[in-house]
Amino acid sequence: MNLTELALPIATIMVALVLVVLSGANDGGVISALGIRFAVIEYGWLLLIMAGALVAVPLLLGTAVADTLAAGLIDTSVPGSGWVFLVGVAAGLATVLVLGRLGLPTSITLALIGGLAGAALGAGAAFDWARVGRVLLIGAAAPAVGLLLGMLIERLARVVLVRGSGRLLRVLQVVGFVLLCGAYAANDGQKMLAVAAIALAGLPTSSDLPAAPMILASDQVGPRAAVLAGCAALFCAGLLWRLRRVSRRIGFDLAQVRPVDAVAAEFAGSTAVVTSSAFGAPVSLTQALAGGLVGASGSAGLRRVRWAAAGRIGAAWLVTLPASAVAAAVLALPLRLIG
Repeated sequence: MNLTELALPIATIMVALVLVVLSGANDGGVISALGIRFAVIEYGWLLLIMAGALVAVPLLLGTAVADTLAAGLIDTSVPGSGWVFLVGVAAGLATVLVLGRLGLPTSITLALIGGLAGAALGAGAAFDWARVGRVLLIGAAAPAVGLLLGMLIERLARVVLVRGSGRLLRVLQVVGFVLLCGAYAANDGQKMLAVAAIALAGLPTSSDLPAAPMILASDQVGPRAAVLAGCAALFCAGLLWRLRRVSRRIGFDLAQVRPVDAVAAEFAGSTAVVTSSAFGAPVSLTQALAGGLVGASGSAGLRRVRWAAAGRIGAAWLVTLPASAVAAAVLALPLRLIG
């Protein structure tokens, strides 16, 4: 394999590395925000639990979401589709970075889906529009489900957690954090595995690491575990890089959050994301958790929700998908001409 043939896998690997680190900086901060705010778990345990979930959960529960992103939207077995996939992922990441610089926090998962759709459209590649429509419907339902569950769980918690049950509340907060990590690893976090698998698929066949479909196959536990461990390490590095900035946004700006609200939001967000995983649909844990926070905090009074901040986050979500799709479509136009 000459240098020209290596250009695509090398470029995809570089983009995959950026994706994993950025996911740690963005998603990791959101997952850990509530635990950090109420000091329920030490940093060392926080990183250990998060990294362990990213490795163990896909190995134990499967990689349905990674399968959807790696091969369910764009047929990556078609010649030239690797470049389409690369453009889509790169455009999605660029959109997240630009919106972040503008102070608009958004979802990497939404940006990736928009980027892949836009790249396929621009390049004239085959794309499963029916599946992406179903994915977007499930994704849109996740924050709404999180909101409703947040309200219900908060009201239930107020009845169960009577005076003097502070220790039980702290235990539930730790359990809620563990559930969030597991839910992320079962769904949202698998975007990292999908992109890494596609990147490794283009390496020379003499490599000891199987190609993407093999890495995601059920019998390739060892190679898949190695890829997951690498992703977990880079994810934690990204988390440490921007932990304070990202955790402050969702932990303080969205609502006036009490410990009981945090527990309700964590349980609600986890439930919404895990349910989506059963359909193999990638959804944003950030959206589900934010919905849970609004529902839990608003359950005790609508004035406790900072609606301006919630509206800003919602606006960023609405902008993300079309922005990444347009950017990817423009960048992919040369692929149509070449093809």
